[in-house]
Amino acid sequence: VGRWLKNYGAELTEKVLLHCQEKSAAYIRPNQAAYTPLQVSDMLEQYNIEVEPFEMAEGLWKVVHGQLAPDSPLISQGVIQPQDGASYLAASLLAPGAEDTVLDICCGKGIKSGLFGQTARQVLAFDLNFSLLKSLQTNMTRQGIGSVTPVVGDMSSPWPVRGSFSHIFIDAPCSGTGLVRRHPEGKWRKDIQLIERMSRVQGRILEQAVENLGVGGKLVYAICSVEPEEGRHNVNGLLGAHKNLTRIPVSAINPRLRDLETEEGDMLILPGMHGIDGFFASVLHKGG
Repeated sequence: VGRWLKNYGAELTEKVLLHCQEKSAAYIRPNQAAYTPLQVSDMLEQYNIEVEPFEMAEGLWKVVHGQLAPDSPLISQGVIQPQDGASYLAASLLAPGAEDTVLDICCGKGIKSGLFGQTARQVLAFDLNFSLLKSLQTNMTRQGIGSVTPVVGDMSSPWPVRGSFSHIFIDAPCSGTGLVRRHPEGKWRKDIQLIERMSRVQGRILEQAVENLGVGGKLVYAICSVEPEEGRHNVNGLLGAHKNLTRIPVSAINPRLRDLETEEGDMLILPGMHGIDGFFASVLHKGG
């Protein structure tokens, strides 16, 4: 809390702490690779689930009535995918096309990989944790998405694939300070040493990403942390070291994000604000 008071001021910090006491809303993404939105809406109605469109981006719905159990047939049969609004906003900034190959770095269980796989020609999903990649494969099978290939790799060292890729998404390991609403115990378990350690790991991953980003390519760097050492400091350092990189303001991709845009053009959501998790995302373009 002391760090937030310093970085964001007393008034904003108080609002964040109040929001962190509220119950997290549930958001779901309809599987548009297999169903139309109308079909999904009809199936939700059968389970007495009422939704409304997420106001900040297309393709995500907020649950306003009813509850979805983790073992709900709607999830197990791949009709919908639960995904927090902040995570979805960050992933939607990549916006790959039908002929694009996406590198999804530190993909975890593949929540964002599945979103990319609905539009991109191919998604190479990397993570160091083999058990998470097994869950990813299960998730892709459940959703009927065949364009995602899981790959085990430590992405903070030279990557197992080298090339000039047009679309790279990094959901880097971080201190997780944006998730204190879901995990309130984190307020007592996180310290500056953790933040600095994560920042160094993130910096190594970003350097590898720049090496493998092709000219004209787009890199989205995202973390569920709101600490400047992990967010804008890392991005500013990267821009200083690579003069062929430029920042793309997030509002240029999604005008609805203007209220979440920092002066530098990144997306910063403090925990609980707008009813979603805390998140940071920056979009970079590589010139010639």
